[in-house]
Amino acid sequence: VAQSSKVYTQGFHSFVPADPLDKKKKKRAGNWRQTMRAGQQALTNGDFKAAREFFGQSLDAGNIWAAWYLGWLHEYGYGVKRNPAKAFGYFNLVSKEADFDRARRRELHLAVDARVRVANAYRTGLKSAGVPRHPQHAYNLYMAMTAYNHPGSFHGLGLMYINGVGVRKNATRGLLRLRQAARNGYVPSQLLLSSFHLKGRYLRHDRVRAFMWYILARQSDGQRNYPELSSRIEPALAKATAQELEAASIAAQRWIQMYGSQRPTVTPTTN
Repeated sequence: VAQSSKVYTQGFHSFVPADPLDKKKKKRAGNWRQTMRAGQQALTNGDFKAAREFFGQSLDAGNIWAAWYLGWLHEYGYGVKRNPAKAFGYFNLVSKEADFDRARRRELHLAVDARVRVANAYRTGLKSAGVPRHPQHAYNLYMAMTAYNHPGSFHGLGLMYINGVGVRKNATRGLLRLRQAARNGYVPSQLLLSSFHLKGRYLRHDRVRAFMWYILARQSDGQRNYPELSSRIEPALAKATAQELEAASIAAQRWIQMYGSQRPTVTPTTN
């Protein structure tokens, strides 16, 4: 795996505390581990409010990785009112403070994912968080994260090329990036390709292909986090014929045989 620039590795917290630790530091380290595990278990149980409390305690005890979970909860409104500004703050904290060179595999995934989400904010701008629209910065962040094969970075680049934001408009290149993300199970890309086929925009009008992408997105259960994209497809899906749905299901199975089952980038699990 390619390593990030040292610019991004100025961290105040190492995931594994250095030894030896005095008693006070050992107690603090133990607390963040315990609350982190408790938060993950609460997520598994669907108790999002309790998860938020535990992750907040873990972050307060010095566990930077808990910030990613807090960002995820605020991003999608689980156990708390949806708040993109707070979500950005948590993801930005992880992005800036994580040590990309020393992080373990799971923690590296969180750091990369956080930086992609920060790039998303700079691509569009996020007024509520005081984040200006800065396409060039977003482009640079996305490009750096493609080295880690994060599908969200391909998705972001795809949108930039499709819309001509910060780069010369190039639908062919944009679609290539979106397909890269979709092949890696990235739900927003799958839903976007579905809507393109449904409308005949950028891609040929093909209802079966559109429903295939929606079926693939639904399999990962991630489409519920993107109601705006899903809503573009669901009315047509409700009126689909049995023949269309059968053909789309067969196409989805063939797609899985070719590219493998869905591989979500990062989800708030305990593993």
